[in-house]
Amino acid sequence: MDLNSINSRNVQPLPGVYKIYLPNYPCARLLGTDVSGLLYIGKSINLRQRLNNLRLACDLNQDIAPEIRGEKHIFAKGLFQLIEGIPNFLNNHPRLNPANFYIEVHYENQTGFTSEEELIRSYMMTYGEVPPFNFKR
Repeated sequence: MDLNSINSRNVQPLPGVYKIYLPNYPCARLLGTDVSGLLYIGKSINLRQRLNNLRLACDLNQDIAPEIRGEKHIFAKGLFQLIEGIPNFLNNHPRLNPANFYIEVHYENQTGFTSEEELIRSYMMTYGEVPPFNFKR
């Protein structure tokens, strides 16, 4: 689902993991190019609440003070450090507008579920580093 379509009807309040993609955005990594556009892997005990916080934190139309924008989600915080810290960032990188992000959700109770730690480890083994926004500030 795209970031703007997240709502209580299509995301259950269950534990699980989620991936944030920028479709068709190849990302050069240490050991190759990630053609999937995977930007972030996260987990939550309540995916509905976490993804609603993400959607609200990434809403460019909200009037939120720069020092608190993204405080509820580390991905949004990193994104807005770029957007607000680099002059004309979105003009120069229009595809990185949050409206273009795609979210993939996996619930813990699903068959074949893979934990956040395993997903990040697998990404590291493939590309030699974590997804671009999976770093601590």
